[in-house]
Amino acid sequence: MSSACATRLQLALDRAIAWRRRELVAAYLAAPSDEVAARVYFRQALLLLYAHMEGFVKSAATQYVYVIAETGTPTEHLCEALLGMALKSSVARAKDSGSLRALGRLFIDAMATPPVIAKLRHTNVIKTGSNLTSKRLRAIIESIGLDSARYSLIEHDVIDRLVKWRNGIAHGEGIPVDRADYALMHHNVIDFLDDIKQYLEDSAAADAYLTVIKRNSSKY
Repeated sequence: MSSACATRLQLALDRAIAWRRRELVAAYLAAPSDEVAARVYFRQALLLLYAHMEGFVKSAATQYVYVIAETGTPTEHLCEALLGMALKSSVARAKDSGSLRALGRLFIDAMATPPVIAKLRHTNVIKTGSNLTSKRLRAIIESIGLDSARYSLIEHDVIDRLVKWRNGIAHGEGIPVDRADYALMHHNVIDFLDDIKQYLEDSAAADAYLTVIKRNSSKY
């Protein structure tokens, strides 16, 4: 990826995370000192914490796809996941039309010489569903051609635990959240968002969106 595209991604992710971090830190520092009031406050704050986790993952992954689309990479050079993303809407349209010729045209274009520039849609392609569970997080990361195993250690204690708390509170359950519970989850989520940001930036710089063959050949 060109330095200009990599810089564009970094600036976009910097902006996307900065306001979320400011808001979460402000919420954390604004907690009342009275423990009874704090328990009520932290139940509310958890909803905001979850919202920022889901919002940043969706925003960051979308920005990653957008910047890749801007590189003008030929279809044949994209990694499998992004190739599937590039062809998905076109395949659906060809299938709906009932035209085998239209479907065949897609594969001809994919193997064409000179190569066809990939048409990567970046709007409404990252879906968080009703909840950003660890399963959904894995699906999002893998859909943009990256390895989700990086987050296997935090899936239960951070992602799924926060989702469980958020759902319970949102549906009127009296889930207790004390100061220590919230502090730990707050710091874990902030670390997770920072890591997602760094992972996307490093992946872009390493041309992780390209096929393995193209990625290796670009080093020489």
